[in-house]
Parts: sequence; structure tokens; C-alpha cells
Amino acid sequence: MRRNQILAAVPEQELQHLNGHLQPVALEVGQVLYRPHQRMQQVYFPLTGVVSLTAELEDEQVVEVATIGNEGMIGLPVFLGAASPAECASVQITGRALQMSAEQFRHEAAVLDGGLQAALQRYTQALFIQLARNAACNGAHSIRQRCARWLLMTADRV
Repeated sequence: MRRNQILAAVPEQELQHLNGHLQPVALEVGQVLYRPHQRMQQVYFPLTGVVSLTAELEDEQVVEVATIGNEGMIGLPVFLGAASPAECASVQITGRALQMSAEQFRHEAAVLDGGLQAALQRYTQALFIQLARNAACNGAHSIRQRCARWLLMTADRV
């Protein structure tokens, strides 16, 4: 469980409580973890591998907006109270994760002492910064520079 940086930041007592609700799962390349405008059934805490968040534009063009590895969580809209996500989450690099039902996660986030909430709040801020930097990079840098950034971010997560 400590291989995921969010879970590693949670106090031991809370982590032991969560342990009974987390199930190990394989993440396979191309696997879609959630789709836009569909109710999320599960949340995931990656241990290895990389998941891409993508947005579909009006002309059916798909753009990657963020990558998530063991530093994060797949299912942040559940934590934030959204009815459904606006983006798609799909596995880009095979790995492993700990999975919990979205319903159970909502309950646990509400009743635990605050360590999980604090870790997820910090992660939300970090993801927001990543999204902002990606947008700036896409507007200001050449494709070669954007590719180098993507490769470095992916290497960090692998």
C-alpha cells in the first residue's frame, strides 16, 4: 500500500482501516477505467504503471490532459463530489493498483480522521498544477519539446 504516494501519506491507523476495502488489480494497456459522463464505480490507487486522462474535443480529436502514476489516484471526481467525470481515464503502461468501490471510498473519506482527506487535497493541488503546466507547455513549446516533457513525466511514473 505504501507504494502509492497518497496512501503512503495516510497515518497508519487510517491506512489499516482502508486496507480491508482495497483490492489489488492488474492494469492492462488500453483498459478504460472510466468514461466521460458515466457514473464512476471504482477508484484506483496506482502502485505501478501509468494512466492517461484524456479529453475529447468536438472534432473527435482526443487530447491527453494529464498522466497519473503511483503519485496519485484515479477517481478524483469522486473525492470532489462530482456526479460523473468530464474526461476519460485509460491505462497507457501496464501496472498494478489498489481498487475500492466509489461508494465505499466516499464513505471512508467522510468518516476517517482526516489524513486521507489531507493527502487527497495536496494531490488535487498537484494535479491542478500539472494541468496548468500542460496547457502552458502545449501553447508555448514545439512538438519536440512537448514530447520530451511527456517522456520525462512518464519516466518519473515508471
